[in-house]
Amino acid sequence: MKKQMKLTNFCMEFDIPKSTAIRLIHSKDFPAYKIGKCWYIDIDKYYKWRETEHQRNYKWG
Repeated sequence: MKKQMKLTNFCMEFDIPKSTAIRLIHSKDFPAYKIGKCWYIDIDKYYKWRETEHQRNYKWG
C-alpha cells in the first residue's frame, strides 16, 4: 500500500469530492502536507485520523 498520495489520487481512491478534501486539509489534525504546489495525504495517518474522527463524532450513549 502507498504511504502517501497526491490530492487528486486520494480523491479518486476514496471517492471524496475535491472541495471536501480541500476543506479537510485545512481542518485540525488532518494528515496532509504540501510540497511545492501539490498536496499529499499520509495514508496510514489518514486511517488513524478517520477512526479518531468517527469515534469523536459518533458516540453511543
